[in-house]
Amino acid sequence: MRDLTAWLTRRPLAGPGEVVIGHSAALRSSVFAFVGMEVVVEALMDVSMIPPAWQPFHLVWMAVLIDLTLFFAAVTRRRPHRLTAGALTIRAGLFDEVVLPLSAVRPVSPPTPP
Repeated sequence: MRDLTAWLTRRPLAGPGEVVIGHSAALRSSVFAFVGMEVVVEALMDVSMIPPAWQPFHLVWMAVLIDLTLFFAAVTRRRPHRLTAGALTIRAGLFDEVVLPLSAVRPVSPPTPP
């Protein structure tokens, strides 16, 4: 919940001396597109196929789907990769992260022609 409120209030992401490297922007866009299409299909299905007694449960399911999508977007936006003076923190998802000391990180560049 903290990530969602921070994302909605647009608080700064980087602490002092940190460089923030964003990730998952393309994945967030794809998830928003799929969930948007799913909401349209679910709404049409709710009107045409679901019995009236089950419609409140279906609406709750749609609300949960939208909430989880917003939660996913907030987590991937608020937990970027971070580069500090001593380490590179690579994050993937809510709980996965790898901290690499900068001595273990090498720059990548194309080979120079002879």
